[in-house]
Amino acid sequence: HIRLCMALHCFVELLIWTYMVLAGKQQNGSSSTSVDVLREELAGGVSVSEAPCSGGHRQQCRLSVLVERTRNLPGVKLHLADQLRKTLLERPPRYIFAATTGHTGTTSLSNSKNYAGEGLVEIKFNFEVLDSRNPWQMRKEWREWWDSSPTEQEQVQRVRSVFKPMVDNLLTPRTQKASYVDLGHHVLHGILGAIPLAFEGEALLLRLRRARHHTAFSFAEYHRDLCRNQFRICPLTNPVQWVPLHRNWTPDLWHSLSFFQQALWYIDEVESEWQALLQKHPSASYVECDWDNDLSPCFELVAALLDLEVRNDSTSMVSKRHTQNWDYVDHYKLQAEDNVYQHIMKYG
Repeated sequence: HIRLCMALHCFVELLIWTYMVLAGKQQNGSSSTSVDVLREELAGGVSVSEAPCSGGHRQQCRLSVLVERTRNLPGVKLHLADQLRKTLLERPPRYIFAATTGHTGTTSLSNSKNYAGEGLVEIKFNFEVLDSRNPWQMRKEWREWWDSSPTEQEQVQRVRSVFKPMVDNLLTPRTQKASYVDLGHHVLHGILGAIPLAFEGEALLLRLRRARHHTAFSFAEYHRDLCRNQFRICPLTNPVQWVPLHRNWTPDLWHSLSFFQQALWYIDEVESEWQALLQKHPSASYVECDWDNDLSPCFELVAALLDLEVRNDSTSMVSKRHTQNWDYVDHYKLQAEDNVYQHIMKYG
């Protein structure tokens, strides 16, 4: 029985390695493989987690372990292009950024104290950093540049010449760091759409979404116009895709929205820009995590990508509790506000 099991493990290992070699040689068809297809082709009906992942087998089954660890995580999907799949055979992604509105658990997920493992020392966790030497001044300068409506070409050029060198300077033999993780929504300021080109396929994007009303309520708790937030997309100063039918955004129309409705628009705008990015860069590698009250699947996803484990006390911890009054909310009122917002977007 033991010999039969060992033979089965070796056969699964051979299937996995053969698949990855063939995948690297394929030139036709889609360059991105969903987790369902990848799991089916890798596993072949046999649990991949049974295969040994130590010693010489480590590189061969690393990707299959990632698939296995994320197999049953609710709200989690993997979309890995060929280039990044080959990288993941040997090591974690060099860069991980988030595509998110913010207020979706990003602060907690970007905190190195929430993870454990031997590889933790090789990962540089940052949060909403545009310049490690003078972060607050750079935030101001970057926002002013973003509000000047730079072209797509100018965005790629700035990310490639300013932002990426800052990141790479933190990943050197001197720093002993090999991967960079920053899941802040500062990337909405002209960075996100430029990442596929500026980082030349080496970056993995995490599309992080929290339930719509939960996220909008969290922003509304600031009790201020969304355009006054530090990192945001503002329809009065930035080119946007999500506009009311037959109308453009005007100050009067924008200010007629409640803070909650403004946040609903912001959520829809980020999603619209995200879908546009995928259309323009179909070979971009990304993972998705959708959640509402339980952030633990997203923790497990990030940990799996980085070859780490989640600390036992981390999955229930949220670094910023923007929605502490959520249990006392009149949800019928929120839905009524959402209905009005939808009517404005549909009929102007």
